[in-house]
Amino acid sequence: MSKKPSKTKAPIFLIMQDRQQCRDMADGVREAGYDVTEYQTGREFLIDKRNHSGGIVIAEFRLYGMLGDELVKELASEKETFPVVLMASALDTPRAVKAGVDFIARTPTIEGLLDAIRRTLAPEELDEKYLRWGFERLTPAEGSVLDGVVAGKGSRKSASNLAFLQRR
Repeated sequence: MSKKPSKTKAPIFLIMQDRQQCRDMADGVREAGYDVTEYQTGREFLIDKRNHSGGIVIAEFRLYGMLGDELVKELASEKETFPVVLMASALDTPRAVKAGVDFIARTPTIEGLLDAIRRTLAPEELDEKYLRWGFERLTPAEGSVLDGVVAGKGSRKSASNLAFLQRR
């Protein structure tokens, strides 16, 4: 059973077109200990944001009346106050990346939303955790190639050196 986080000072603003899906996702995130406010459009959030001093915005990329990257532009001057996570399909991913935000799968899950929230709240801590997890799963050959790359050799050169050593 996963440990519930303590209530965060940063509220979560969830923007999804489908009212029921938004409610279901918000309920799941609340159950994990977060304070969530739901919106169906980006404009609705932008009007209401004056009542908030900060928080994490999680929005679908395709919203009624405005796309996710347009919402990001509207919040650009407040990026420190309102970090944005976009839920983008494969077609929208390049625009989400270009907008400079984090994004998750088009069919979001509660666990996916919680992961995005955790990454946004403590990115350094999670980056180290996932890096360690990845390094632990490298095969000896993959580790050898990585060592070569870290030493300044390209991955192709490191891999060819490894292939040479394995033939001996």
